[in-house]
Amino acid sequence: IPSFTATQHAATSALAQIAIQSQLSELVSDGYLPYESKTGVVTAASSTRTYGLATDFQTFEELFFEKQDSSGNVEGTRLLMYPGGESQLRKTFPKYREEVGTPIFWYPGSGTTKNVGFSPVPDTSSAGNLYRYYYEADVNVVVAGDTIPLVSTTEAEVFVRMAARN
Repeated sequence: IPSFTATQHAATSALAQIAIQSQLSELVSDGYLPYESKTGVVTAASSTRTYGLATDFQTFEELFFEKQDSSGNVEGTRLLMYPGGESQLRKTFPKYREEVGTPIFWYPGSGTTKNVGFSPVPDTSSAGNLYRYYYEADVNVVVAGDTIPLVSTTEAEVFVRMAARN
C-alpha cells in the first residue's frame, strides 16, 4: 500500500492497540508480566471521610498508609486497614461516619470508584496530613503515549512478534 488515508491509518492503529492490549492481558493474567509498583498520596481534608485513589490503581501492595512530611519523608505513623473493612467498622462503631479526630484506620471504599475511607474522619488538626500508599498499577496500553512495561530489547522484540500474531 503506497499510502494510508486517515481512516485506514486510524483503523490500523486501533488494531495494533487491540493486539498489544490482548497480549499484555494474557501475559499479566499468566503471571509472566507483573503489575507496575507505584506509590500514591492522599491528602487528608477536614471532615472528609473518603478519598479517591490513583486512576491506574489495581490493588494494594501493602495494607497500610504511611504518614509523610511535605518533603516525602515517612514520619513513622501508619494507618492500618480496619479488620473486616467498612462492614465490620459499621457494626463496631455505628457512628464511624460522624466521629472526627486523627485517623487511626483506613478501609476500602464501596461502590464503583476506587477509594478508601479514614476512621475517625480527619478533623481540622489532621487536615493537610499526607498519607502514602503502595499499589500495583495497571500496565495496559490505553493511549499511544503509554509505555509498554518491558525491561529489555529482547523482551520487546518477542512481545512484538507475539502481538503481531493476534
